[in-house]
Amino acid sequence: MSDTMLVQTKNGIRWIHTRLLAVSEDLREEQFLWRPGPMAPPIGWHLWHIARWADRFQTMFPPADGVQRRQLWEVEGLAQQWDLDPSTLGPLQSGEGMDHEAAARLPRQIGRDNIVDYARRTFDLVDRDLELVTEADVDWVRPNIAAWKVDEDGRVVAAPAAETPLATDLYYHYRHAARHLGMIEGLRGVQGLHGTASI
Repeated sequence: MSDTMLVQTKNGIRWIHTRLLAVSEDLREEQFLWRPGPMAPPIGWHLWHIARWADRFQTMFPPADGVQRRQLWEVEGLAQQWDLDPSTLGPLQSGEGMDHEAAARLPRQIGRDNIVDYARRTFDLVDRDLELVTEADVDWVRPNIAAWKVDEDGRVVAAPAAETPLATDLYYHYRHAARHLGMIEGLRGVQGLHGTASI
């Protein structure tokens, strides 16, 4: 990854994080929880899901001062604090492969303000760590951020954590966060709200 590409990727991730909060913070609770059909998760689920990946992603960076980072999710015991059943949250408690009804209930159970706060804090951790990433770090190898697979029955399950360079995880988070930003924009639009995050 060239230095120019690294700078653009880092800036892109920070931009997406800012826009994810901008298109979520102004919503009323009912807008945050609304979904157009039984198989479409609400905005609240999308924001929670990408915050979970950001929390996991921030542990992928080289250790700061020799100390390995830990997820806020684990340190603060958020599943227990919000009375969530970890077995319903998909592999790595990330939302992948969640049952549609469980995904719809999740943001109602956690609450809009708690999800926005969690997203803000996980995005801040990633954005802070991005400042420290140099060209020399992009080949640093850690277990892959996306450690899940589909089993023979079509279920999403945790997979052995394949090792990948940080550059791969930077790109994965960038495109994954952008995908969910687009979904949130679309869900805003069908509710009659201004959906574009770029303005």
